[in-house]
Amino acid sequence: MSCVQEFYRDATILITGGTGFIGKVLLEKLLRCFGVKTVFLLVREKCNKTVDERLDEVFEDVIFDAIKSSPHNGKPLFAKVIPIEVNFQSDQVISSSDHQRLLAAQVEIVFNVMASVKFNEDIETALDTNVLSSRKLFLLAQQLPHIRSIVHVSTFYSNCHRTHIEERIYEELPFGGFENILALFRHLTPKEKDQLKPIILGPMPNSYTFSKRCAEVMIQQQFSGLPIAIFRPPIVSSAYSEPTPGWVNNFNGPAGMVVPVIRGQVYWCYGADDAAVHMVPVDYCVNALLAVGWENGQRNYDLIKRVVALEDSTSYFRCNSWTTENDNIRQLWDRLSEDEKRLLPFDVETLDWKYYFRHFVKGVADALNRHCLARQRACSPKPCC
Repeated sequence: MSCVQEFYRDATILITGGTGFIGKVLLEKLLRCFGVKTVFLLVREKCNKTVDERLDEVFEDVIFDAIKSSPHNGKPLFAKVIPIEVNFQSDQVISSSDHQRLLAAQVEIVFNVMASVKFNEDIETALDTNVLSSRKLFLLAQQLPHIRSIVHVSTFYSNCHRTHIEERIYEELPFGGFENILALFRHLTPKEKDQLKPIILGPMPNSYTFSKRCAEVMIQQQFSGLPIAIFRPPIVSSAYSEPTPGWVNNFNGPAGMVVPVIRGQVYWCYGADDAAVHMVPVDYCVNALLAVGWENGQRNYDLIKRVVALEDSTSYFRCNSWTTENDNIRQLWDRLSEDEKRLLPFDVETLDWKYYFRHFVKGVADALNRHCLARQRACSPKPCC
């Protein structure tokens, strides 16, 4: 058994964002390949659905078909996942005292994958979701005595206002930090907030990248005593091979751009000829995330030492380019054994992009068909009792 597999075997893991795109792939890989003991999934109630109902919906995704084909339809593996109701809008994130004691007694590894990826969101909402909610999670993590590793998923674009990005945290923020911004906003009208937004964002393109930048600074300044690694993937796109080539379950980013083409509509987008769009398949992203969690658990922390950038080149969006460093992720890849590299492939330099894009559009089309069928079922009249 490899060192990475041994690290996760019989481990108890806490995941936020487990119902999302990256979170589902992470959960499936942990259940299928690593023999974990328990996965606590922090889930909020949504659309009048309980956390148990939302977990059932997660397992309905085709990504879990491989597990369902295992002995007993995968029920022993699915039983390892325990949903816990969470409310990050409350000062008491987890209301159940029994669940609080359960987490404190068992959790060893945390993956913070939750995020709002809406680019046009107002600054207050973006900061609330991407900064304040993460802060509440890390305050919870401070109460977990057995914690060995925490990985916070940021984005490569958290420092896109710089022409060269190093693998470190840049602490300078406008207005002295996000807390001052939120305090100021409490005294402003909606119109005044809109007028101030471009001044606060400055060279940042949107509230998403700005809020992720603020979250990194918050971790550095307030939680340096926790074993946290910051993971910065670029654009995360359809799967390369796991669960199947081209699998995707949303229409954000590159997947959304090809939907008009699939539907036979005329579509074009503006871009610069010399600016390449860099992205990573979601399965490669998750493989690297798991490797980072393992490596992070091998270290003794007095302060944050690792910022991992899963990025192999120098671009942002379609019209801007700059240089970046990725020594940490390269060194991590070199540390893995050959068996571990086969289990957790994430070296994007080895990708066959022609193979990838042969499956890319088909994967989006399949996701579009599943989405349409789900909407049809939801709109079908219910039979009378």
